[in-house]
Amino acid sequence: GDFQSLNPTQQQIVRGLKSWWVAEPLKLIAESYGDNYTFKSPTATVRELDVEFLSRPNNSNLALIKSSSLGGRTVKLTLQINMAYYDQIFDADGRSARKGTSLLDRVLAHEFTHAVMAANIDHFGDLPAYIKEGTAELTHGIDDERQLDLVKMVEQPTVLRQALSAATSTTEVSFSGLNAPSYAAGYIFFRYLAKQASTFIGS
Repeated sequence: GDFQSLNPTQQQIVRGLKSWWVAEPLKLIAESYGDNYTFKSPTATVRELDVEFLSRPNNSNLALIKSSSLGGRTVKLTLQINMAYYDQIFDADGRSARKGTSLLDRVLAHEFTHAVMAANIDHFGDLPAYIKEGTAELTHGIDDERQLDLVKMVEQPTVLRQALSAATSTTEVSFSGLNAPSYAAGYIFFRYLAKQASTFIGS
């Protein structure tokens, strides 16, 4: 829609997206996963995305990427930002007035990981939840935000194994009293792979 029709916070977010909240996450994603994971790569089926502002106070999603596909290939991407959580933003990190809400720049790094992967991986939506969420969490790190889940899984490896098994669904599942098992389990899984890769390259 028209920029002037947006409220001041929405305008602030659009300015942030145009200046650094798109460029910096995309740079971080390419550094983390390689130059093939960009909107400019030859495999990308989508090279841009729309932005929608919604207000869903009863929905726990701070933001999400909505994708439309045809024959398993992504043809449209939309970033939806839940303004129930970001109706006031205080700084360049996207600090919300609502306590306990993640910084918007971290949320965007997570969601842009989904967007870039959806643009470059056919049938992205069919991947297990722990693959999709683990890669997105790895982009910005969750050692602080999901510390309790991570500690529980590290201290009890059987819980981690069960969480990975339970998270093979394409959608999040509830398990073992964990807040979001596919997020933490996927993060641990990809941290392990990253460590193994760095050890192999360094030897």
